[in-house]
Amino acid sequence: MSVRKLLHLSGVVVSAFSFAQSVGCARGDIVLGTGVATGTGWPSLRADDAGVAPAIVQQIPPPPAAATAVGQSPPSAATGTPATGRTVPPPTAASDEDAGAPPAVARPSAGCRKEPVQTQVSVSGQRASYLLDVPVAYDKRRAYPLVLAFRGTNMSTNEFRAQLRLAAIADALVVYPDPLDADTPWQFQRDMALVDELIDQLGAGYCVDRDRVFAIGNDAGALFANLVGCVRASQVRGIATLSSAPPPPGPCFGNTAVWLLQRTDLDPNTVGSGLGNRDFWATRNACDVLTPEPVAPAPCVEYAGCTPGLPVHFCEYAGSGWPSFAIAGAWSFFESL
Repeated sequence: MSVRKLLHLSGVVVSAFSFAQSVGCARGDIVLGTGVATGTGWPSLRADDAGVAPAIVQQIPPPPAAATAVGQSPPSAATGTPATGRTVPPPTAASDEDAGAPPAVARPSAGCRKEPVQTQVSVSGQRASYLLDVPVAYDKRRAYPLVLAFRGTNMSTNEFRAQLRLAAIADALVVYPDPLDADTPWQFQRDMALVDELIDQLGAGYCVDRDRVFAIGNDAGALFANLVGCVRASQVRGIATLSSAPPPPGPCFGNTAVWLLQRTDLDPNTVGSGLGNRDFWATRNACDVLTPEPVAPAPCVEYAGCTPGLPVHFCEYAGSGWPSFAIAGAWSFFESL
């Protein structure tokens, strides 16, 4: 059964959802990590919150300047500059020890060719925890995609992991974080620091393709994934939202590829919020929502005219729970980028 809640953002009523499904465990190793980061008292992404500051994105700190590590290129985009897709340089020449290894990627992280390390994320402040799925056949010579999976307010990371089952289909590292204060909803500025540290620290402990970092979320976690796409587009290649309203008001200075799921057999305000999220990203990525084209999996569509490298896919469905195509469809979208 789906649970509908009202979300108030700057006086505009929108809707968020949480879904309950009964599924089995995902494959892969599960690692519990803990860390600390700074809380700031920012508004929370919770279904019953009201009065989010209209210029909220302006206060979010830019991504930290990343030092160039061995085998790692500098950041692909400057902070605050709209991202319009990435140009992938040719692979570097292979050395003798590369014989039999997968082809090199554009931006392997510092953790490549090292033994994997259970990562302790640390910023300063409140403690946080996360679950990490590592591919069963993890190879330290190969750079893997990294997926950040943001849970809704009314579920635990374990429950979201069991529902998503992304590790069952994705040959990727999948991390399920709690907010930095696990007993509170997602908070923009405070928890954006967690995003930065997870990308950096997991990249240091494991072999990650820094050009293939993605985010997925549901309920309040979908709203947070939307914001990650707005302000961390230089670090996150694409996002998937499992029913969401548009990002909060404020300057959204990044562009990213977007896969959107929307349930249609709900009240008009709820459906309208999902269509508003579609139109928000279609407008940002210069797509034409009047020209939908069928795309797998059915009944999804993609929109014509999007900025190269920044597609927007929209998938409607009816009925409680996520449709059977949802998670596989989101992962196929990430794979295509």
